Amino acid sequence: MGRHGVDQIGAVAAFAWVALLPLLLVGVVCPGAQAGQTSEYRRQLGSAIDMPLDADVFRPPPGYNAPEQVHITQGNHDGTAMIISWVTTSEPGSSTVIYGTSEDNLNYTANGKHTQYTFYNYTSGYIHHCTIKKLEFDTKYYYAVGVGQTVRKFWFMTPPESGPDVPYTFGLIGDLGQSFDSNVTLTHYESNAKAQAVLFVGDLSYADNYPYHDNVRWDTWARFVERNVAYQPWIWTAGNHEIDFCPELGETKPFKPFSHRYPTPYKASVSTAPYWYSIKRASAYIIVLASYSAYVLLLQVCTMPVRLVSLRSTAAAPRARPATGCGRWAPSPVHATLSEADSWSYMRDLRSNNGVLSRTVSIGSKQSDTERHVRFAEPAYSFVGMHCIFDNCKASVTILKFGRASSDLLAYGAADGSLTVCQVSEPPSVLQKMIGHSKHITDFDFSSNNQYIASCSLDKTLRVWEISKGTCIRVVYGVSSQLCICFHPVNNNLLLVGNANKEINAINFSTGRVISKLNFDDAVTALDIDHTGQFIFSGDAQGYIYTVSVNSHTGSLSRTRKNKSSKSKSPITTIQYRTFSLVARCPVLLSCAQDGNLSFFSISTDAKGYLTLISSLKLASRVQTTRASFCPLLSLEKGEFIVTGREDANVYFYDLARPKNSCVNKLQGHGSPVIGVAWNHGENFLASSDSDGTVIVWKRSKTN
Repeated sequence: MGRHGVDQIGAVAAFAWVALLPLLLVGVVCPGAQAGQTSEYRRQLGSAIDMPLDADVFRPPPGYNAPEQVHITQGNHDGTAMIISWVTTSEPGSSTVIYGTSEDNLNYTANGKHTQYTFYNYTSGYIHHCTIKKLEFDTKYYYAVGVGQTVRKFWFMTPPESGPDVPYTFGLIGDLGQSFDSNVTLTHYESNAKAQAVLFVGDLSYADNYPYHDNVRWDTWARFVERNVAYQPWIWTAGNHEIDFCPELGETKPFKPFSHRYPTPYKASVSTAPYWYSIKRASAYIIVLASYSAYVLLLQVCTMPVRLVSLRSTAAAPRARPATGCGRWAPSPVHATLSEADSWSYMRDLRSNNGVLSRTVSIGSKQSDTERHVRFAEPAYSFVGMHCIFDNCKASVTILKFGRASSDLLAYGAADGSLTVCQVSEPPSVLQKMIGHSKHITDFDFSSNNQYIASCSLDKTLRVWEISKGTCIRVVYGVSSQLCICFHPVNNNLLLVGNANKEINAINFSTGRVISKLNFDDAVTALDIDHTGQFIFSGDAQGYIYTVSVNSHTGSLSRTRKNKSSKSKSPITTIQYRTFSLVARCPVLLSCAQDGNLSFFSISTDAKGYLTLISSLKLASRVQTTRASFCPLLSLEKGEFIVTGREDANVYFYDLARPKNSCVNKLQGHGSPVIGVAWNHGENFLASSDSDGTVIVWKRSKTN
């Protein structure tokens, strides 16, 4: 999820049918509620300033060894139990809770346990957890913790008995952190008298943003939120900022602070891990799934409405800022199916900052009449024409990609070291132009939430950019050119980087430190990773493809297979993984080499990522580092389609499942060799870039 103090999003409240999936997932199902919004509150955008350690909200309670950081969460599946947690700092003291339905008569007792943990140079206080059971529904209970002069008293309400028409109001909070804005957000939530419990969707303290993951910030955060969470249960979900995996500090157990401090009733729902569980509360059935801890079971969810109050405090999507002359909308011509358009063309005035450029644009094919007749029945090949053009770059655009699961966010890197982020929705515009690299950008990748870009360059550096601000927040210096990069799909705190020093490095995103490295026989020029995060597929400067095993928790790497992509010894320019192919009936891999060889492999995950060549295609040799891409949605309809640029300034589509790997279409519009190609999410836009610095976004026609 978003980085506290860097990205923010306003708090939103609503009645909703809810399945939340930021980088984690909370599924809420609840019958009988009416849809509607309960709050207009929005957190301000912009950087947040953390509260200092001496802030009044961080002060511990008075008295020797007084219980502090008191918090409660539901203790069983149906809401008739409550887990009460607190910390004593000087000595263990008592782990007993006394409670009752009258403030003056706490006539019940429950005994708990305490624990401690260390993290690098930090040792926690004594963390107590006590579960009180057999509570009555819809009842106010008072409870006390501590001994002698430092006893502290609180209260909570149990939920009404579960039923389809039972009203209940949840708060929904995520990415809270401990900034001044965090205090405003919590105060806003507390101002709603109807709120009864919080669904916390991850990223609590942001202690991992501090040097050495300063766990003192876990203590300050717990004191800060005690004013609410000691009285209302917060239902916890672990986010990426709870991972606290830091092998360079000797800390190799993920979720160590979180799991010691914040228990969940996972055993009550027959789960095997505290990050995956479910509870019932009033008319809601709540399913908690944490994306950063593996737990694989088939899950069935029924969706129903639930009332929600107060949302996340951070993690904003980037805001568009128009830039003069950088993005232009090219109104689409009338629809034409490409098989019918051998000579179909149109003229556009493409206005750049330097004047007017006139260019002929054509979309055509060279198939026989029989092939055209077949293609007419397959409108998936159709494009309407150009959607927009970006020509703000003065150097060759070497790499371009759409944001993850994004239909609108596009970025491209250039040989002059610039990195541009733009939106392609009407009106198209450049959002940010980020300058920092001094040489050719070789690759970049979006983080899973599209809030960051990690880029690498021939200048031997890796840079991390915050998209919303357009600023570089981290530079990692290497000893050789950095050639390819990607985020790990499961552990978004892990970056995988290939370089000219014949290595793949696993780098901690939060610290910029190398966790592990693996040596190869030649420069690592391209890589991709499977959706489970188990296997990296990398290509080198001699045309070999390697299968590498990666541990998503520790980042450790080990080489398992070495495959030859073609008979030549040409550098691999593209490695692309796809989860499924109708042709192969299994995961597949596409490789593209600089000499024009494209190879299509099936992947055996049972045999440690073993590759089997299904087909190959030899195109004209290339001087440029030209790239290729699968066409996943087109391929689900029929065939196995790929798209690639060529040095004749055209974009070509091939069907690897047809005899002789037929060219099924080409797009004409560039004035120089086409280097990069990329689909957006949904494949209604295709972006292509050339050696003159022009990026064209093509609009695919709608199909029935």
